[in-house]
Order: sequence, then structure tokens, then C-alpha cells
Amino acid sequence: MMKKTAVLLFVALSLAPMLYANSPDNCAQQGNPFGGPYDFIADGGPYYDGCWSKQLITYHDATVDGSAPICTPLGYAYSTYWKFERGGTSVLSQTIPVSSAATNLTLLFNLDFDDPHWDYNDVIYFKLTDTTTNTVLFLSQWVGSNGNPCARMKFDIYNSTNLNGHTLLLQFIGSQVYSYTDVNIRVKGVSLITGIW
Repeated sequence: MMKKTAVLLFVALSLAPMLYANSPDNCAQQGNPFGGPYDFIADGGPYYDGCWSKQLITYHDATVDGSAPICTPLGYAYSTYWKFERGGTSVLSQTIPVSSAATNLTLLFNLDFDDPHWDYNDVIYFKLTDTTTNTVLFLSQWVGSNGNPCARMKFDIYNSTNLNGHTLLLQFIGSQVYSYTDVNIRVKGVSLITGIW
């Protein structure tokens, strides 16, 4: 009986993220089938070109399309990422139904922001909105004049409201000076996890 209960518990924990599908594409949240904090993001890798709404965003896989890996000057070589294109405002977003009593959250992602002009007009915003209450929970930015990181970004989001049953919208919003063709803004490894880490 104990073995049967353990198997059912494992199956339930493995399937739980699929019950709360993120938009677009009804993608299952990463969850936490093996313990640790719960990750609300679907396909944060990215592992393929899905699960995210994209406007002037291209998905790259260096092993398939021959694009250059990112972060190579620092000794890393990430082959999959989203690239923010020129020509207007680039937006990468995901709609997230919250299925637990989350209050505080941590947003993590890799940012490769290569701006040889160090221009404050080249910018990317990171925004988390509770669409249930129409409240912006978090808003920050990185501009070209801050320098050229290829780093793991971490932002703690303190919130006093229980988000269970709410819907969140995570957006990365980029804008680049039109005349520059050598500015590159790229994101990968996105996680939105419960708690402050």
C-alpha cells in the first residue's frame, strides 16, 4: 500500500504543472517535481521556439541555425536564446496562472546585452504584472550605458498579496537605436520561482 501511495504522489506532483498551462501554446509550467522552489515559467531555456508571445523576437539555436552562441567572451557558450530585433519595440512575454499561495517571488534570467556605444537609448525592461488586479508587481531596466553584462540577473519581488488564483504577465520589453546594427540584446534561462532566494 505504501509503494502504491508513493507512486500516486509522484505522478500527481509530476502532472500538477500541466494543470496550470501558461499562454500562449498551453505550455506546462516547469514546476518542482523533484523538490526545491516552484518555477512558474514554461520553456524558460528556451528549449524550442514556443510557449512565449514574441514581437520582433527571434529564437536562435546555434547548433541548428548556425547563429553565434552568446556570452562567449566570458567563457560561456549558450546556444539557445531569444534575440531582440531592431525596427520598433521588441516584446517577449508569457501569461502565467498562479496555482499556489505564492506571495514573494524571484525572477532569474541570463542577459547578454552587447552595446559598444554605451547608449542609454538602448534599453530592456523587465516587467511583472498581476493582471487580475491590474497591478505592476515589478519593473526594472538595463540600459546600454550600464555596460555590457553577460550575467545571471536576479530580482527579488516582495509582495504582500496571496497570488493564488491570480494571473501574471511577465514581459521583457526591448528598444534599440535604429541606426546601430551592432547592438545585441539576448535573453535565456528564465525562471520565476516561489520565495526569495
